[in-house]
Amino acid sequence: MAVLPPVNEVIDLHSVRSAISRRHLPMTGLVLLVTCAMIGVGTAGYGDGIAGGRHQPLTTVFALLIAATIWVIVDLDYPRHGLIRTDGEPLTALQLK
Repeated sequence: MAVLPPVNEVIDLHSVRSAISRRHLPMTGLVLLVTCAMIGVGTAGYGDGIAGGRHQPLTTVFALLIAATIWVIVDLDYPRHGLIRTDGEPLTALQLK
């Protein structure tokens, strides 16, 4: 009897962790994010065309900022792959509180 509750708790924690690892950003959210980025870059390009010239530093920073934002969101969505890696310590600390 003394072994059963801890084993049950381990099984419950494993099932919660497995369910969380399979949960990802919905495809509609990603499509909306990329669409908004394309509209933003297109609008900046159109504005540069209307003005008759391109302000290269601002346009470059704007494009890099959009690309970095999308990259970070997708990279954080898959915590065990990519450059930004997370472990289960925050979940463990939350469980202990």
